[in-house]
Amino acid sequence: MTEKPTIQTLKPFCRDVEDNFIAMHLKRLSDRYFEWFSIEEIGNHIRVLASLSIENPVYVQAKKAKDERICCTVLSFNYVSLFAVITGTLASAGFNIHDGNIFTYSVSKSTAKKNQKLLSRSELEKSRYSPDVILERRKVVDCFNGDINDPDNLESWLELIQSHLSDAVALLEDGKIEKSRQLVHEWVIQNLSTSNYPSEPMLYPMQMDFDNSHPAMTLLKVKSE
Repeated sequence: MTEKPTIQTLKPFCRDVEDNFIAMHLKRLSDRYFEWFSIEEIGNHIRVLASLSIENPVYVQAKKAKDERICCTVLSFNYVSLFAVITGTLASAGFNIHDGNIFTYSVSKSTAKKNQKLLSRSELEKSRYSPDVILERRKVVDCFNGDINDPDNLESWLELIQSHLSDAVALLEDGKIEKSRQLVHEWVIQNLSTSNYPSEPMLYPMQMDFDNSHPAMTLLKVKSE
């Protein structure tokens, strides 16, 4: 889109969603998000994100793009290690990612204030199910373009991805980050052991440098032949 939509222009595409949720979606995503997607796609994202719950914290969509590639969109609550879990799960199902766009809700002021308050374990557990907490939670729209081995069997592939991501994200929802990672690792290993990938030239790393000076990320620099 060239112009950021409003609640009024979006409402026809997400009639069952409350205006306060639409307003939050408009406020907590960057302008780049609204430039990238059509108003129909934004309305679809709002409908899906508004339906997320503790029991169903992730939803996956996939379609064939114009260039015969597959466009896979993951809509979910935000978690530590979510990006690694998503990309690992896609790789384990034979999805070769060419490019992607990642969009994440900004932190709301009310959530920031709540994070400053010390709560007991039981209070934290109860708060997870509060409608207000679920509404305020950070959410993501991760869109990837790539290839799969059998694009004509897209529906079955999508069912597999939805099933696997539901299992992995459920562990993240319960705070079991390492178990979620381990589950994804097992899927990746299983895929590698049963797939015959074409032999391609390999780049052999000669030097790897890590830079942890940035507070939000680790930078990896690889020098190879």
